[in-house]
Amino acid sequence: MRWLDIASAAQWRSFADIRRTFGSVDLYHNKGVCRVVFNIGGNKFRLTAGVQYVRKNTEGVVVVRLVETHSDYDKSNEGRRGKR
Repeated sequence: MRWLDIASAAQWRSFADIRRTFGSVDLYHNKGVCRVVFNIGGNKFRLTAGVQYVRKNTEGVVVVRLVETHSDYDKSNEGRRGKR
């Protein structure tokens, strides 16, 4: 669970911080909600999460919404490409 260890120790204050930690990550907006999509397991899987960034007097929170294969992710996101 390398991703979990890294994410648990992280002090992300912005999406740029996440990108510095994980180079292969995307930010998607859907109906006013932002999601971060991580490529994990050697790019075999996608982990979609909501992220509350670290702020003054507030710890950051990562909520895993979905983990799916790369293939399943591609199928479920057809037609939504380009809406970042």
